[in-house]
Amino acid sequence: MTQMLACATMSKPQQIGSLPGLLAHQARENRPMADRIVYYAPEPVNKKKRQRIHKLRFCSIEGCDNPHEARGYCGKHYQRFKTHGDPLGGRERGTNGMGYETKIGYVYVQKDKVLKRAHVLVAERALGHPLPPGAIVHHHDEDKANNAPTNLVICPSDAYHKLLHKRMRALDACGNADWRKCTFCKVHRPTSEMTFTKGNNSWHHKSCAAADMRNRNAIKNERHR
Repeated sequence: MTQMLACATMSKPQQIGSLPGLLAHQARENRPMADRIVYYAPEPVNKKKRQRIHKLRFCSIEGCDNPHEARGYCGKHYQRFKTHGDPLGGRERGTNGMGYETKIGYVYVQKDKVLKRAHVLVAERALGHPLPPGAIVHHHDEDKANNAPTNLVICPSDAYHKLLHKRMRALDACGNADWRKCTFCKVHRPTSEMTFTKGNNSWHHKSCAAADMRNRNAIKNERHR
């Protein structure tokens, strides 16, 4: 151990030998965070080239001894940083037996050593059996943490679930759940005045689509001048 650490101050680094066992032991020592960098010097390939001392870094999170991967974090904490913006983020734990709440609002509870969403458990308890394949539980007030039985709707498929959200948005926007929003002008109108496009599952006015095409052609002609 002393031989390995001493090479960081040597003017001419030398080959040290087998490192894995020493590095693993060094990584788990209870030392201040600033001292948790292990130095070692590899065997020089060309004596004329300048020899560099390589560092084996560790995660900057207190109590984590995993090797460094990026931005001062190990692989686990770096993935949490990319996903949630916080290396310690991802979920908020509740009291014992209450599970935890994710950043997007869903509550997870452990049952029979398996993590499941709380609203799914409530729906299955009301049905008396597991959800059918493809079924999705919808929150009526769109509050993902409100898992009261009166707030949950069991949708037979994902398409039906999306239709519920589309009708709710139309009801909030214009007061009529049967109206649809034009892709181009963003105005809700009756479907009898609009045209449906099956490819992207959307509605639009013919006049809006024609105006959009004229604008596209004008921009294209302007570029070719």
